[in-house]
Amino acid sequence: MLFCTGWSQLWGTPVYYENYPVPDEESAEYLAGFNIKGVGFDTPGGDKVGSETLPVHRILLGHDIILIENLTNLRILPPTGFTFACFPLKIKNGDGSPVRAVGIIP
Repeated sequence: MLFCTGWSQLWGTPVYYENYPVPDEESAEYLAGFNIKGVGFDTPGGDKVGSETLPVHRILLGHDIILIENLTNLRILPPTGFTFACFPLKIKNGDGSPVRAVGIIP
């Protein structure tokens, strides 16, 4: 599931990291009910700025759903009919990684 909010257009500006849109806990629980592998955002994260409890992360990761953040160019992908893949670096004992994210359009 990819969330295209248009926020990535603010990349490189100070406001990119301020008050970006995020799903609420109810939405995260709803997404966790589907057989999805990951959720991607064109924002800096899945939780509100300054969140210390990270509820969206905890809900999704608790259902083995990965989070992919800081995506760009999502608006050029079609609404359906493409494959999304991301390739993280193998970091021993890491809990995150930069990725090469690609949308494959047949």
